[in-house]
Amino acid sequence: MLKYQMIIFDFDGTLADSQEDVWQSIEYACSFYNCNIPASFKNDPSNLALSTDEIFDIICSGISKNKKNEFTENIKIHYRELNEFNNTVLFPQIEYLLRELNKKGCKCYIASNKPFKPLNKILLNKGWAKYFKKYISPDYLNDQILSKEEMIEFLLKENKNKIETVYVGDTYTDIIASRANNIDSIAVLYGDGEAKKLIDENPNYIVNTSLELVDLFLNEKENST
Repeated sequence: MLKYQMIIFDFDGTLADSQEDVWQSIEYACSFYNCNIPASFKNDPSNLALSTDEIFDIICSGISKNKKNEFTENIKIHYRELNEFNNTVLFPQIEYLLRELNKKGCKCYIASNKPFKPLNKILLNKGWAKYFKKYISPDYLNDQILSKEEMIEFLLKENKNKIETVYVGDTYTDIIASRANNIDSIAVLYGDGEAKKLIDENPNYIVNTSLELVDLFLNEKENST
């Protein structure tokens, strides 16, 4: 029997590599000002954790600051309406993991900071939605914006039998949100977050690759301890 019967996953950088599609939306916004994204900036995944204001200041430094809101809005328009997410793929063996977890009766969920409309579009179009009991985003509810901590709390309310639960994420804030909800956490170091910050939050488990994540969940000897 699996140690965890309820697993809540982050999406970007944990289940899926979505970097290239995010950069496409940023490039779309840059095109209005003839700005180019330096290769060195694009090649550092941690830059995707910056706010759109910070990204604007770095790559559109010669453009009026009054254009920041317009820049942000253009990213949103492209990401939510125009982006087809052709480059978003699951990390190696993740789909196998999800299939096996489903077979074993594990309840899988997603709590992601990605807006709900693009998250829903990706999961439905790529056939991944079937693996999850539910997936939510900060804008999942109509009357409030949920933090990661609140998203986890929201999903835990479905856990009426109080089964063993863990959250899997690639940023240090994921670990903090897990701890706030009194559940275990798994830090993945192959995602977009800074490894040191993740490790410093003392997650219950640390994995370096998606293959290690598969082993952690499916290795019967590991899960029986």
